Amino acid sequence: MAINNHPSDEDLSGVRGREATPEEIAQRDGYVKGRTDENYVQQNLRGQEGAIAQSRADDNAASGLLIGLFIALLAAGVGAALYFLSGDRTAPVAVPQIQKETTTERETTVIERDNPQPALQLPDVQVDVPAVSVPDVNITNEAPAQPQAAPAEPAAEAPPVEQPAEPVN
Repeated sequence: MAINNHPSDEDLSGVRGREATPEEIAQRDGYVKGRTDENYVQQNLRGQEGAIAQSRADDNAASGLLIGLFIALLAAGVGAALYFLSGDRTAPVAVPQIQKETTTERETTVIERDNPQPALQLPDVQVDVPAVSVPDVNITNEAPAQPQAAPAEPAAEAPPVEQPAEPVN
């Protein structure tokens, strides 16, 4: 025969127990109510503890901020006091104002260079133009004849003269 430890598997339809007394019912209901109340109180306590911890964290942050500001102001005050106490407090020196001249004249220097070049002698060419007799005929659309000069002799070119370079100022 197998031993079955699960009462739900057994057929208990034929088993009848005694009725619970009012005290047993009250005890059972009190136990259930107490457990429910205890859970409710514990949840409230956890919520309150969380709120208290958050409040403390906020207070600590605010306190740290105020202490930091106080230390910064104190350091700035000490620095300002040292600056003003160690500074030279003589009368300020007036700086003279220099006015610019408004003339915009520029000095210009003209550099003259003497480049002696040989003078070219042009030959005198005499041109004899023969007299032309013009008949009394009306001629249109023709240009009048122009006398041509004899070609001039080319002039001899002189070699260029090199001069030393002059410094430019």
